Amino acid sequence: SWNCMSIATPETGSRRRTTLSTSPEGQGDSEMELALELVNHVRPEVADRLLQRLRGAETARQLAEERFQRARSQEGRWCRCGRIVDVALVVTLLVLLAVQVADRFSQLGTKDPDPSPQPPQAQMRQDIESPLFSQVPAHALQENVSDSNVSCEAFLQEALLETDQLKRRHEHLQAGFAGALQAASQWVGFLQRAATNASHGNLAECREAAKPGQAAIEALLAEAGSEESQSQDGFWELPRP
Repeated sequence: SWNCMSIATPETGSRRRTTLSTSPEGQGDSEMELALELVNHVRPEVADRLLQRLRGAETARQLAEERFQRARSQEGRWCRCGRIVDVALVVTLLVLLAVQVADRFSQLGTKDPDPSPQPPQAQMRQDIESPLFSQVPAHALQENVSDSNVSCEAFLQEALLETDQLKRRHEHLQAGFAGALQAASQWVGFLQRAATNASHGNLAECREAAKPGQAAIEALLAEAGSEESQSQDGFWELPRP
């Protein structure tokens, strides 16, 4: 049998805690009080097991409280968002309802009284067609359609003409660039011969060899610049071959 002396714990009977304190100092005091009380009644190993269980239960309780607080804060945010969305939907529905009512009253105010009743389908068709075609004569609609067709056809012809002009301009510039390269081939050949002969050659010969290519390139650049200025005015006047 195991015997242990009873250790006096003041304020044990009057102060009882249901949970351990969250602060380190308070938690240490609570565990000390529980250990002293358990020693008075059970064996040390049993007291250790009970303290371990109490610590695990306290940790689980704290985790549960933290999860509850996070869930509650998220629920509050979702509730606020839901309220905002509900208010926006209600305002939108009220605006749509007001527009429908105003439109209906305006149609009733401008409509002439008709003594002869009409079938529901005919009345519905008339209500749908009247806002679209009642205020526009038939000949005006036909003229608008004809004008639109003429405008579209003219725009298409203008686009095709500009496309053809751009194509011819591109071909002309390509031909001019090829001619400039052909004219500059004499200067390129002179540079190749000078590098092969290990002598730099005569400077006058180099200038004479570079003149045809330089003139062709300058003419091509001048022609491209003049065509660019003409294109900014809205037309191109391409030279004919």
